[in-house]
Amino acid sequence: LAFSVSFDNCTAPSVAVGAQFRVIVAGSYSDAPSFNPGLSGPGAFVLSLNPMTGAVEEQTAFGGDVQATAVATDADGNVAVVGGFSGDVEFADWGQRTSSGSGSDTFVAKLTSSLDGAAGMWPRIAGAGGTLLNFASAVSFSGTDDIVVVGRKAGTNVDFGGGTLAAGTGMFLARLSSSTGAAVFVPNARADSVDGLSPGRVVVGGYAPADASFVIKTVNKGNGFVVSFDFADLVEPTQGVQWVDELVGVTYEVAADNSIAK
Repeated sequence: LAFSVSFDNCTAPSVAVGAQFRVIVAGSYSDAPSFNPGLSGPGAFVLSLNPMTGAVEEQTAFGGDVQATAVATDADGNVAVVGGFSGDVEFADWGQRTSSGSGSDTFVAKLTSSLDGAAGMWPRIAGAGGTLLNFASAVSFSGTDDIVVVGRKAGTNVDFGGGTLAAGTGMFLARLSSSTGAAVFVPNARADSVDGLSPGRVVVGGYAPADASFVIKTVNKGNGFVVSFDFADLVEPTQGVQWVDELVGVTYEVAADNSIAK
C-alpha cells in the first residue's frame, strides 16, 4: 500500500491511473471539502494525486447540483470526466453556465493533464432541458482523440452532435471528439461500464431490466450483457454491433465488471 487518503464532505465513485502513475479521482462534494475548504457546495471535482504520497497536486471543480460519476485518462495525461447535472452548473475554465430544466442532463468534459479547460479541451452537454433523467455512467478513451461514454437516457431531446436519439428509456453509447459526435440508443438496457479497446472498437457491459434488442441478438430481461461495437457504424438503427454475449443469471454489477475483461 503506497498511501491511503480520505476527504471530508465528498464522495469519490471513480478513479483512474494515468501517466507517471498519477492517480485521478472524480466525485462530488456537499460543501467545503477538506481538499479545498474554500469551495462552497454542492459541486463536482477532479483531483490529481501524487502516486507516492496521495497529496493533491492538481484539482478542478464544477459548481452546482452536479454529480461526477466516472473519470478516465489517456497516455498524454488528458482527462475525461462525465456525469449528470440539474439546474445551473459552472463548468470551470470555460465560463459556461447551462440549465437542464427540471430534469437532469448528461455532461462530458475533457481536461488537460493540469485539469484545466485549455484550447482544444471542451465540455459537451447532451439534453436541452426537460423533466426526465439523463446521465453518463462510464467513460473511456479510445486510443485516439475520441472519448466513448455510456449512460442512461430517458428524455426525448438527447443529442451528442450526430442527431437526436430516439425516444424511450434505455442506454446510450456515444463517441465524441472536439468537433464531432455520434451515438446509439438501446431501449430497456442499462450500461455502467465501457472500454475503448482500440481506435475502432468499444466494448460495453451492463444489464437488461427488460428485454433489450442489440439488432443481432436480444438480451432477455434480468440478464447481463457484454457487447462489442464498431465505431464506424455507430448509427441508429444498425448500431454497429459486432457481437453480443448474454450473461444468463449474472447480476448487474458482475456484468459491468466483466466488460473490461472481454
